[in-house]
Amino acid sequence: MKNICVVHLTYCSPKTSIASARVAQYLANHLNADLVDGIQRGRPFLHHTYDTILYVNSMGAFAEAELRLELADQIRRCKNLIYVQNDYTVQPISQVQKVLRDERGWSFKQPFDTTPPFIWSNIPENATGPGNAYVNWNLLTWDPIPLEQIDFKNKVQGLMYYGSYRKDREPYFKRYFEDAPYPVHISTNGKAIEKFKALAPNMTRHGSWKSMKDLSKFAATVYIEDEHIHTHYNSPANRFYECLSAGVAMFFDESTSNTMKTAFPGKGDYLFPVVNSAEDVLEALPTYEQIAREQRELFKHDYLTDLDDQTIVAWENFLKASE
Repeated sequence: MKNICVVHLTYCSPKTSIASARVAQYLANHLNADLVDGIQRGRPFLHHTYDTILYVNSMGAFAEAELRLELADQIRRCKNLIYVQNDYTVQPISQVQKVLRDERGWSFKQPFDTTPPFIWSNIPENATGPGNAYVNWNLLTWDPIPLEQIDFKNKVQGLMYYGSYRKDREPYFKRYFEDAPYPVHISTNGKAIEKFKALAPNMTRHGSWKSMKDLSKFAATVYIEDEHIHTHYNSPANRFYECLSAGVAMFFDESTSNTMKTAFPGKGDYLFPVVNSAEDVLEALPTYEQIAREQRELFKHDYLTDLDDQTIVAWENFLKASE
């Protein structure tokens, strides 16, 4: 067996909807590696030194204290570290940064300016240099429902949004949710819901969806991104591939055009509808079924094979760079 492990700082349940946990599971399966997502008696992480560690960016604040310390100790002893990044806002935990900086003399914050550590990121500008790789981890969320199995006539009407209340998206939340002339549906965590309610007091709150079938019950969503991404290309978000899979019509805020044109050369110019106001959304909503069908046709592709190919190339290039 390869002497490598994949580390995620919180538990990866078999049916997890957490993006970083799905990435960790995928890598462990694809590379035939040990998956460490908690300290358990008898697990090899406590009794073994790995040559290569793939550390998936994850929420260290929720990790077991012993796991944080053990990860730092493993990185103190390993030959190679690959930092797997699917969220540009997440940095390695402080214990790891300290070892990288003070003991190994390696880069300790992304974007890393030297290797090791290596980085496999869905942000190309963070992944230049030998052994580093651009990998679109968001492709992992592609799980299409056949359109004939979607009940378009009985979808929840209005505009739906799911996810956290990110400060960098606030101008767009205000644009599409404040005094909206259509029903607003929000799925988010407990702390963020009050911020959405302040913009749209009459909004309807929904629980987190557990499957593509749950997501497919909604008619439409607005596709927005952090302002930072306008000038620092990042792969299209998970919600793009999820909504495409679920037959949910996407209305693209005009600020996302650079991202989409970069992601889909030759297709990005045909994005529709591009919106810039709540009035634009109101005008597009009645044609949600037509839009969802045409978007599925425009962007249909074998995305999971693309992900496999990108991962294979990343691993092969890493092996050459680390020799």
